[in-house]
Amino acid sequence: MGWLIGWVLLMVPVAEAGVKTTNQFFYKPSLGARGTGEMGQFDAGLDLVDAHLGRYKTLGDPGYETLAAALSTIGSTPVSLVIPAGTVNITANTTIPANVHLVVQRGGMFNIANGVTLTINGALTAGPYQIFALSGTGTVGGSPLIAHALPEWFGAVGDGVANDYAAVDKCLTVAQTWLKPVKFRQATYKLNTKLTPIDISKTQLLGDGTTLDFSGLPASGVDNYALHLYSSADYVNLLKNRKTALQGFFIIGSYSAGSIKAHTGLCIGHATYTGNSLFNIQNCTIQGFQYNIRLLQNAWLVAFYDCQVRWGGMYVAVGLSNMGASLGFNNCAFLDGAGYYISLGTGNYFFNKCAFDNNYPEITGDVSAVFRDSHFEASGSSSSSGYWLNLNSVNGYVLLDGCQIFGVTSAASYNNALFRVHNSNLFRGLHIRNLWINNLWSNYTPEVNSGHRLLVEGLGRVTVDNVNTWWTGGAPFAIAQYPSRLYNRGFETGNTNGWTTAGSGTVTASTTQKKTGSYSLKLEAGAGKWCAASQQFAVEPGQHLTISLWEHRTITTGSTSTSLTFYNDKGENVTVDDVHGDQGNWTQRTNTDATWHVLTLGAFVPKGAVKAKFEVYADSSSGTTTVYIDDVIVNVY
Repeated sequence: MGWLIGWVLLMVPVAEAGVKTTNQFFYKPSLGARGTGEMGQFDAGLDLVDAHLGRYKTLGDPGYETLAAALSTIGSTPVSLVIPAGTVNITANTTIPANVHLVVQRGGMFNIANGVTLTINGALTAGPYQIFALSGTGTVGGSPLIAHALPEWFGAVGDGVANDYAAVDKCLTVAQTWLKPVKFRQATYKLNTKLTPIDISKTQLLGDGTTLDFSGLPASGVDNYALHLYSSADYVNLLKNRKTALQGFFIIGSYSAGSIKAHTGLCIGHATYTGNSLFNIQNCTIQGFQYNIRLLQNAWLVAFYDCQVRWGGMYVAVGLSNMGASLGFNNCAFLDGAGYYISLGTGNYFFNKCAFDNNYPEITGDVSAVFRDSHFEASGSSSSSGYWLNLNSVNGYVLLDGCQIFGVTSAASYNNALFRVHNSNLFRGLHIRNLWINNLWSNYTPEVNSGHRLLVEGLGRVTVDNVNTWWTGGAPFAIAQYPSRLYNRGFETGNTNGWTTAGSGTVTASTTQKKTGSYSLKLEAGAGKWCAASQQFAVEPGQHLTISLWEHRTITTGSTSTSLTFYNDKGENVTVDDVHGDQGNWTQRTNTDATWHVLTLGAFVPKGAVKAKFEVYADSSSGTTTVYIDDVIVNVY
């Protein structure tokens, strides 16, 4: 408008005495050709200004005294209607048509009465300040031409002190009616009540380092979902769902690990709608809830990118319907479970380049989970009896592909194997491929609870392609019980079937001493006698072999030893001195140790070897040497 008036003034020379023009502003020059021309130019310029102002009106102008009068005057003409500071009371259903662009200045407010709807179908311009005051069921509808809605329009303060629940919740409800995203600024919105479930096929939540502070929620109520996302549109309407549903938020249940709220931070899924899929969650931190993430039925093809989960766990119940297909976590961190962990009971999961640090996954149901190029560091258990990963399911399957296991200095011994597979999971189980184990502490003593120095505890199926290190504190461990190359390794057949015995002493299955089960192998050599038991099994050059066994011995004068020998296809001994572990206590033992203790050994299969022989031996020069052996595990990979 200013440029038009300036243009008019430039066209008008210094006025001389005379009569007023038709626009009643300047005096025109004296009569004459020049004066008459200047008068026409001046009038034409002001006519342009008037035409412009006719399309840009302010509520309160003549003819625009009320909103109803303004809309009546405007009719179908394209107009920008400025709402200046002051309250506009909406006491009856009112529609702002598509030809009206509302420009609400700071201090301008639509006060919408209970049961009344203000429908906006045109453009809407306003800054981050309140422009709607809603009473009761009063609301805002329509389909305004906006990029996004702001929670400040509904009264949110974002100072981290005032309770913004009502304003944020109403903004999200209206945004779903408008089919528009909600944009949050970099601020802290205090929310002392859980938000109404949000249909992301109709809206998005876009943050900018925004904090949603739910720390004011009551302390209890795990089924209280602070933030619940679902989609009413099924996968056929993929364009409604294929979006970033949640981005750029800190979702806070607690600001400390010691005061976790017994709630769910982010819940995804719905009991009725079947298409909660195709959307993603990006750049979010969720912390301080018992379940930071919880998935319900009908949740599938949902992806998380660059997210962090801290102080609390994740929960997916067993037996959920129509959910879990290709749930992805990419470059995410699960940190410091503070007594909680990641419990997966239903679904199909892909964890790619993720970190699990003091927060371990547990498979509790019919689940397939792939962990690729991921990092595991400590179990997250509040005691020494947790696991890095627990496949606690008969039908679950886990693939660890290219993952890294890191140990850190621990004040107390870690008493379990790193992984566990359910004893009855004999067909799916755990598949380890290219696992790197690094820097485990020297007081790693898994035999305290798991019965062996094992990487994987339990009798379930374990498949191993490659493990890049094999010792803790210099002592090797066996991989798992399931792929042991030995038959009758625990002697629970009650005999020595599968074993070749030799010598003048006796070799029997005995119930006198046993580490687990009912039997162990007993080697007894009287004065001047010896005895041995062995098994052979196939190997290939370059493979790595690990052995773990339990021994209980009483020796007067004599010895016991355990040996590993490799042979080529001609039956020639091709053993080389390439073993590692407690070798000094492996080859020959002459002292009594009348308690059960574990022996471990590792070796690479030498060039030319096609088979190996594992043997235990006892002899005596006087008196009696008695040795019990139990739970022998030989792994080759």
